[in-house]
Amino acid sequence: MTVHRSPAHDDGAWISLCSPDSGQPLQAITTAVDPHLLVHVSGTSTEWTAELVETDAIAPELPEVQIAKVSGGSTFRFQPRKSLPLTVV
Repeated sequence: MTVHRSPAHDDGAWISLCSPDSGQPLQAITTAVDPHLLVHVSGTSTEWTAELVETDAIAPELPEVQIAKVSGGSTFRFQPRKSLPLTVV
């Protein structure tokens, strides 16, 4: 996958948190999909490429993912809600 600077970087979207200096979020996603995959990220903070490499070894689940599973964050679902009563002044 190749990422180029975009409005998402200016907005502070999740993709702006990923870079060659901080590839752990991408590795967490990748390991959750297939623990035999590693992510190699190269480039700059706003122009980078992530390559997936298949290995025989199983990568350990990252602590962030373990916490999400235990906390119930991984099972969160939005529920339908009623509108809030608003009074126009």
